[in-house]
Amino acid sequence: MAANRLRDEYLENMEWSSWLLQDHWRYFVGYLRQKFPGQADILELAHWEWVQAWIEVQPFDGDSSEEPGVLSLNPSLQVVILSRDNLVLNRDKGMYAFVYSGAKNTVVERPLDVVDSLFIDLLQEDRKYSKKQLLEMAAISLKATPQPSSETLEKKVFIIG
Repeated sequence: MAANRLRDEYLENMEWSSWLLQDHWRYFVGYLRQKFPGQADILELAHWEWVQAWIEVQPFDGDSSEEPGVLSLNPSLQVVILSRDNLVLNRDKGMYAFVYSGAKNTVVERPLDVVDSLFIDLLQEDRKYSKKQLLEMAAISLKATPQPSSETLEKKVFIIG
């Protein structure tokens, strides 16, 4: 009953900004953040569910790279941060990435590690790198010796279009 009241209150107070139903609900997580400012579990669960639902209804195609040999982020990439272990989701604290996989025709979810996060950061803002350049930049950023291998990049390829 409380969930129904909360939904009804949201629908009463939010103006329709688009003719698409999915756009109307995109502000629901923000609404919950205002309503329950200290309850990270509820907010993170709502964000997690919204990201999955949003990616599922978007018209993403399978090929995001416009230039051969140039790496870019999968355009569907969304990141959700869990500030602590979440028993409802059965997930540990950390960062998780969600992308649409054209090959699997579904949303793929995966925890992110430091290297994943670094690759995402390096590929932000339409930066263009070849595989070799990305590995070199990652090595510089990590101050790693030896450099991350090409195999490491291949394992991380799900975040790249």
